[in-house]
Amino acid sequence: MPATATSRTVLQTMKLSSPQVVAFLLALLASCASVTVTPATIRAASAPAERREATLAAWMQSIAIANEFLASPYRRTLPPGSIELGLRGMRFVTEQGTWPLEIHCNAYGALVLAVGAQAQEREYGFVVGLQDGGVDRSLDNALFRHADSSLREPQDIAGTFLHEVTHVVYREGTVGFWNGVAYYLEAVFLLRNTKHSAERKAYATSHELSYFWITRDLEPGHLLDAIRETFEEHVADRTKHCRHGPFTEAPPAPDRRD
Repeated sequence: MPATATSRTVLQTMKLSSPQVVAFLLALLASCASVTVTPATIRAASAPAERREATLAAWMQSIAIANEFLASPYRRTLPPGSIELGLRGMRFVTEQGTWPLEIHCNAYGALVLAVGAQAQEREYGFVVGLQDGGVDRSLDNALFRHADSSLREPQDIAGTFLHEVTHVVYREGTVGFWNGVAYYLEAVFLLRNTKHSAERKAYATSHELSYFWITRDLEPGHLLDAIRETFEEHVADRTKHCRHGPFTEAPPAPDRRD
């Protein structure tokens, strides 16, 4: 949502500093019309049945892949748990509690998409944007669709929400108002993107999933052994950007439970 004349007047009246203006505009975007993506909204979408069924099937397959990864020895950063599909959408269930992983497709997500990101973490889960030419926010959002409107592969969908659930569990990134302000200040003033300090654990999960997927269908042998050795070396390397677990401290208990 662009800043209107009324919005500019409010900003001037409030006499906000530049960082506060950024935070205000982000909050304004987040308040715009939003769709919470669930199996029910996908089934109710005004689109051919085949398109709706293919989207839901890809989502379900991605959850199966994510849970296979979470049960594998490649999971090092996220705590033990599984992804479940509830009334509000996905959630991450662990012994420590249940973290929501709602998917909201809204104007904030469109801004995230415009700057080249796939999704952006929030306290309730994450936001995504409507792809160009898309009609229905439940079907045509960046979690499920490429820019050309083709359906993303289930492993890619899993990669997106596992990255975001890592942010949610460890409350890093834009999870919470002041965390969000700090995130954008570092991104803007230190020109950090892939090397952002709040992305280290999330990137670790992404790398773990990549190794899991590469070795998933390999037969026992020298190639599999070599890849596993490379993975262990990667995890042990403390000079790289990502920060792998397991961690001695347990993740904080969620503020919200399904």
